[in-house]
Amino acid sequence: MIQKYRGDLETIFVEYKIKDFYCNAFYNSAWVNQFEIPSEELGKIWHEKLRMVKLAMERDGDCPTDFYVWYDAGNCVFRNEKPPAERLNLKDPKLLPSTKISYSESYPPEENHQISGTVLIIPKDLVNNAHDIFYRFVHERRSYREEWKYGSDQVILTEIFKIYPRMFYKVSNGYGENIRVIYTLAGSACNCESHDAISGIIAPPADKKSKKGGCGCH
Repeated sequence: MIQKYRGDLETIFVEYKIKDFYCNAFYNSAWVNQFEIPSEELGKIWHEKLRMVKLAMERDGDCPTDFYVWYDAGNCVFRNEKPPAERLNLKDPKLLPSTKISYSESYPPEENHQISGTVLIIPKDLVNNAHDIFYRFVHERRSYREEWKYGSDQVILTEIFKIYPRMFYKVSNGYGENIRVIYTLAGSACNCESHDAISGIIAPPADKKSKKGGCGCH
C-alpha cells in the first residue's frame, strides 16, 4: 500500500517489532484508556516516534538530510484526498528553523496536548537532543500509574514544550496541517505571507468544506 503511493521514490522498509521497542524500558503498562489510548501497543508506537526518527538518521550515516519527519500513517489531512505525488524537498532549507521542531498545534485547542504528534519536522542537529529529552520525561513519569494521559506522546511533547518552549516552532493549527504547509513551501506554489516560516505567521487549519490547504490560498 505504501509503495503504491511512493511510486519510484526511494523507499526503505525496516521490520521493527514492538517487543524490540526502545520505549519498553520506560512505558507504564497502566497507561491505557478506553477512548484515548485503547491499547498498550498503540501507546508504545506513539512513544517510539522519536526513537524511529533517530534510527532513520543513523541509517543515513555521514549523509543526513537537513530535516527528519515523523508522519502518522493515519494523518487526517490526507484521509479523503491523495497526498502530493512530488518528493517533499525544500528548495531552501532555511525556510524552516534549524534548531527547533516545526509542529502544528492541536485544533480545537487541547490543554494537555497542545503539540500535535501527527507530523513532527525535526532538524538533523536536534534529533539526538530531542530523543534524549523525550525519554527522560517519560522515565520521570513512569511511576504515575494513574495518569494514563502519559501514554500519549502529545502529552509528553506538550510538557517538554512548557519547559523548553524555544525548542519548538509553530507552523500551523490543526492535526497534521504542518505537512501541508511544508509541501507548499517545497513547491513554492504561491507567495502568501503564511508561507514565510521565518516570520512566525501561522497558517489556519484546513477548511474541510472547501478543502483549502493550510495556507488557505488554494
